[in-house]
Amino acid sequence: MFYFIALGSNLGCKTKNLEQATCLLKQHIGTIVADSGIVGSEPWHFKSDNSFANSVVALNTGIESPEQVLRLTQQIEISMGRNEKTTIVNGTPVYHDRIIDIDLLLAYSDDTLKRIMQRVKGQNLYTDYATLADIIGLSLHVQSKTLTLPHPFIMQRPFVRLPLSKVLNNLALE
Repeated sequence: MFYFIALGSNLGCKTKNLEQATCLLKQHIGTIVADSGIVGSEPWHFKSDNSFANSVVALNTGIESPEQVLRLTQQIEISMGRNEKTTIVNGTPVYHDRIIDIDLLLAYSDDTLKRIMQRVKGQNLYTDYATLADIIGLSLHVQSKTLTLPHPFIMQRPFVRLPLSKVLNNLALE
């Protein structure tokens, strides 16, 4: 299985936090096959003096269960000191500063990802919303109390859409 995972940090040494989380993903989940590099952004839907460093990685793993991958990413967040998660108040998410945030974005079988990579060669997925939306729609779909795949806010969050597009374009070049 291939999982696309977003990472974000706006506390402490943000770049080191992303590097540490990436190392822990490799240790506990699988092989990183592509990395977007770091993209900066301002806080989304909350006020903070701390800007974010963000990235997206693509992982190849034998773990078939997205829920298991989610549990492992949550353990990594806790091990790195994340102690406050997003809460819902009156139906609205309440976000906080965080040392690390790890979000599972997409999951694909090997065959599906190979077909996607053949399709996207030479395209700029950041500006080609229709193709990116189609690719997102090909993800494994999961709807549970703890996980929604594909992640519902990919297209609304430029700080996720840009690094995800970079990772997909990098994979298509290989």
